[in-house]
Amino acid sequence: MKAMITFHALLSPLLIAGLLVPITILFGWLEWNRKHRFRGLRILAVVVLMTALALILLRPSTTEEKDASVLLLTPGYTSKQVDSLLQKQPNLQVWHTADAVPFKNSIALSSTHTLALHGDNIRFVIGNGLADYDLDLIKEKHFTYLPGQPIEGITTIAVSEPVRAHHLATVEGTYANIAGTKWIYLNGPGGKEDSLKVTGAGRHPFQLSFTPKQKGSLLYTVITKDSAGHATEDRLPVFVDEDRALTVLFIQNFPTFETQYLKRYLAHAGHKLTLRYQLSKQIFRFEYANRASQPVNKLTTEVLQQADLLILDRNAWQSLSTTEKAAVHNAVRAGLGWLTWPNAKEKVSQDFPFALAAVKTDTTQITLLQKAITLPALPYRVENQTGIQTSVKNKSGIVAAYAQVGRGKIGLQTLQETYRLSLSGDSLRYGALWSPLIEALARKSAGVTAVRIVTPFPWYADEPIAVQLLSAHPNPALLADSIGIPLQEDVQLDDVWSGKFWAGQPGWHTLQADDATPSLYYISTTGEWSGLRQATLRAQNMAASESHALQTEKVYVSREISPVYFFAMFVLAAAFLWMAPKL
Repeated sequence: MKAMITFHALLSPLLIAGLLVPITILFGWLEWNRKHRFRGLRILAVVVLMTALALILLRPSTTEEKDASVLLLTPGYTSKQVDSLLQKQPNLQVWHTADAVPFKNSIALSSTHTLALHGDNIRFVIGNGLADYDLDLIKEKHFTYLPGQPIEGITTIAVSEPVRAHHLATVEGTYANIAGTKWIYLNGPGGKEDSLKVTGAGRHPFQLSFTPKQKGSLLYTVITKDSAGHATEDRLPVFVDEDRALTVLFIQNFPTFETQYLKRYLAHAGHKLTLRYQLSKQIFRFEYANRASQPVNKLTTEVLQQADLLILDRNAWQSLSTTEKAAVHNAVRAGLGWLTWPNAKEKVSQDFPFALAAVKTDTTQITLLQKAITLPALPYRVENQTGIQTSVKNKSGIVAAYAQVGRGKIGLQTLQETYRLSLSGDSLRYGALWSPLIEALARKSAGVTAVRIVTPFPWYADEPIAVQLLSAHPNPALLADSIGIPLQEDVQLDDVWSGKFWAGQPGWHTLQADDATPSLYYISTTGEWSGLRQATLRAQNMAASESHALQTEKVYVSREISPVYFFAMFVLAAAFLWMAPKL
């Protein structure tokens, strides 16, 4: 490391020398001719006096050649991490963000503009990391990210969608526990909904259930409490949608207990049902619920276009004509949902996008609302392949799943006698088993425009939020609380637009796009969801970081010598010259 002196003079150095050198000689000659003691010291004091004045005018600085690599400290770092890294790389420059605790002469990163100018020199980031909008300012990301102290709190959370009034919904998440026992409570507008206990260190998945009593934008509260009574509260926004009445078509060779109880459950939820049973080759029996009678003697494109979900088992499928089978496949590709299940003797054929693996058991145990349930099941499990979405899974494999086929979906259910849950009075778990699969399979509402917030929850005031818009309009418009958001179309994907906006005060806000239904989003108060925020930041920084060998670029760092030292020299020399004749 080399150091040298440079000057940032207030006046021209030649002018300073032209003035001070003659004055120094004059004052020195005067002191020589005075008949007082300490002649030599007085002349030296004159030289020191003029030198100090010269240094004040010249403004000297020390310029050192240092390593350009930067170690950036963010909130959550530990001193032990920094000391360990500096022992291996002692020439690193240490910076810290404005919200991080300084560390031994570290340089404060007071403005994010510094990242835009010098962010390429950052080689290490320690702590919770930088926000995604700060990471975007760094053009060339060549840093290694080192997470800070362990996180304690909720690190992931998601609400099952859609949430509908009077329907059971769930909140799933992960709690990172350092030590001890914690209790997690879910409170709604009407009071306590559910709770659970977390014991021992580690990451603990959890699930809480609730049943909203009304539609609209509701605020639930997730409370975490430890054994000492310390509690944290985070508000969880939940939008409760209106019940959508599905049009469901059952096609079976004969009625079963399974379909009868499923029919009762769907009819009670307000769905429009048509059930067809085959008495003979061309003779059918029909049942209806929540709709007028309308016999379906043949499955045609027109009939299937009016349905949102087709429940057609393997035996009934084999009874269809080739024309009807083709109509079903075409309807699925156009958006229809189809639920089926294999029979006990035959696996699903190439007509279905599933591969089944045989198992040696005819029962299976699944967990519904944190309770283990044992049910009969066909001796097959769905193989986990690309494109398969799991609905119900346990240690033996996937027992219920679905796959995207065109714009629609095909679902497979291998569980049997699920009506036992309803017979035993456990309607909540019966609904928890069937509702997610039916909602996932049902035909989606046709819409020209869809809005999706890309930035992970939670969102805070005065921070940018990235949004994505899917619209067939040539020039779509998107408003955030009546304020237009500039949009840019994706260069590779047609009709996909992206934008960014800054949220306002905490609370509910709206996004309105063209002909779409307004979307609601909630801005959290700063400090809420701290564990989730830290986990998100760490994941983003880990994704942006890379492992690399430290580069040894050099920069010159200039530090001005404080003029206070020179002023002190000037005062002391002048004081001696004043006191010397009196001594």
